[in-house]
Formats: sequence, C-alpha cells, structure tokens
Amino acid sequence: MLDGFSGDQRFFLSYGQIWRSRYRDAAIRQQVLSNPHSPAPFRVIGATRNLDDWYNAFDVKPVDKYYLPPDQRVRLW
Repeated sequence: MLDGFSGDQRFFLSYGQIWRSRYRDAAIRQQVLSNPHSPAPFRVIGATRNLDDWYNAFDVKPVDKYYLPPDQRVRLW
C-alpha cells in the first residue's frame, strides 16, 4: 500500500491518467469521423472493464456503472 492504494490500483489509476484529456464536442466529432482510434475516455473504459484484475483491484460489483459480466468480457489470451 502506498498513499492508501495497492500496486494494482496505482497501475490502473496511472493508466487512466495518461489518457486524461478534455475536448470540445466539435473536436470529438472530428476525431470520430477522421481518426481510426477511439477517443481517450473510451480507450480507458473499454480496456479496463474487460480485465479481471481491474475488478479485483477496485472491488467492482454488478451494481457499479462500468461492470461487465465475466461472460461478456473480451479475452484475447
């Protein structure tokens, strides 16, 4: 524990922080129409909610906003 966070929690918090950004609606629209990459918030939410370690690190439950049932999580490896 460091500053009240476990190593796994610090990992996921830092991952979210590197994608932290603010865009105007017009800029997001332009990015979605012209760029194959997802906007930053979706890169964080989409990736982490498919990782069991994220659920364990923050004790995410089915009633939480970004909970995804295990059978719906993407498994690549």
